[in-house]
Amino acid sequence: MVVPQLKEKIVNELKVHLSNALGDIYPDNMKSFYVPIIAQMIHEGVYQWVTGNNTINQQEVAERISSLVISGLQS
Repeated sequence: MVVPQLKEKIVNELKVHLSNALGDIYPDNMKSFYVPIIAQMIHEGVYQWVTGNNTINQQEVAERISSLVISGLQS
């Protein structure tokens, strides 16, 4: 089980990375909206895979999360 402090640290690091990755692609107001949502999606997908709550492999997890993120950003 992930302790709350560890989850918070992971999600915060994801937010930093995502903010940098989105760079100049999106204005700051859009990044401040999307980054926390995407970070939570990535964390939850990885958590589901790591804890064995599913039968999909690592590659599928990455592809499904990527698909959700990309389709969300395009709408």
